[in-house]
Amino acid sequence: MPGLPDERRVAPQRGDHRRRLARHTGTADACWFGLWEGYGAVDLPLGAAALPHVELPGREYLLFSGALDGAWPPWFADRSPNLCWPADRAWCLASEIDFDSTLVGGSTALVGELLRTPGLEVAAVGPDDSLAVDADRVNPVPEPDPGTAPGGGRRGPWWRRSWRSR
Repeated sequence: MPGLPDERRVAPQRGDHRRRLARHTGTADACWFGLWEGYGAVDLPLGAAALPHVELPGREYLLFSGALDGAWPPWFADRSPNLCWPADRAWCLASEIDFDSTLVGGSTALVGELLRTPGLEVAAVGPDDSLAVDADRVNPVPEPDPGTAPGGGRRGPWWRRSWRSR
């Protein structure tokens, strides 16, 4: 979740979040992780092109597998996986790079635990809920400064129009 402090992200690289997710799967030792190929600051290792890929609308991800509590490869250390799920498919985590939210789909027990986690900003969402910037009721987008224009280095009035809820 870009813009949120690390302690508020449901990112699998955080040990406490990994333990929380591990309690809700029987295959925490066998998980899949997807990293969007478009990150410019990630130095992919030699042979990364040989890694399996998964393609979703508008995005392609490098896939690798390992234990949920395993160490991240050094080239992956500064990023959260965009996709993560255990082999038993007990839950799935997805962080879309253009939104400020991480989605976790799982059992009622997992969702309940996340909702009760102190200091973690969590909201239950449904299939018709919007993740657009103007749909966030907890962190509303501040009104733009008068005269802010596209390309000026700040989100101006154009931002609200381009990411509005549908």
